[in-house]
Amino acid sequence: MILAVYSSPRQGGNTDILMDSFLAGMPDEITVKKVMLRTLELQPCIACGSCEKDEVCIFQDDIWSIYEKLEKAKALVIASPIYFANVPAQLKTFIDRAQPFWVRKYLNHKENMPLTERAFFLAAGAIDTDKYFKNARLVIKTFLINLDITYSDGLFFPGVDDKGDIYRDEKALKRVQEAGRMFVRPYINCT
Repeated sequence: MILAVYSSPRQGGNTDILMDSFLAGMPDEITVKKVMLRTLELQPCIACGSCEKDEVCIFQDDIWSIYEKLEKAKALVIASPIYFANVPAQLKTFIDRAQPFWVRKYLNHKENMPLTERAFFLAAGAIDTDKYFKNARLVIKTFLINLDITYSDGLFFPGVDDKGDIYRDEKALKRVQEAGRMFVRPYINCT
C-alpha cells in the first residue's frame, strides 16, 4: 500500500494535480490510501513534553489514523505547496506531531515503529527558482530520517502559484506520472 499525503489547504490546487498525476502513473494493482490533511482535525504540538514519558501524544485527534496507515504502507508520497520557502501549516503540524517517534528513537534509544521503506516529495511554489524549495526539502528529509524512511527522490516546480498554473508546463504532468510509475516498480505484485 502507498500512502499519499495531500498537504495543500487548497482543494484542487497545483499540488493536488501533481499528486493525482503521480498516482495515475501507478498500475491498478497498487493500493493507494489518500490522506487530505486539510480535512483532518490536527492540533499543533505544544511542546508539553508528555510524549517523553510514554511516547504518546496527549492529543486524541486524527493524527493517529494517519500514523496507523503509515505503519502499514510500503511507501509514502507527500505533495506540498511552498509557503514562504517552507511547507504549509497543515504539513508542518503533521511533521511536528511525529515527536513521539523522535523520543522513541533518540531519547529512549528504541527502534522506531516499522514504517514505510521509501518516500517521494512533490512540491510547487510561486518563486521561480529552485532555491525556494531548499528549506522544505530539509524539513521533509529530517522528518523522514526521524522515522527511518529513506528519501527516494522529489520533483519541484517553481513559478507555479495560481490554481491550475501547473498545466502551463506541458511536460510536468508527464514527468510526474512517469516518476510515480518508477517509484512503485519495486512494489508491483507485492501489495
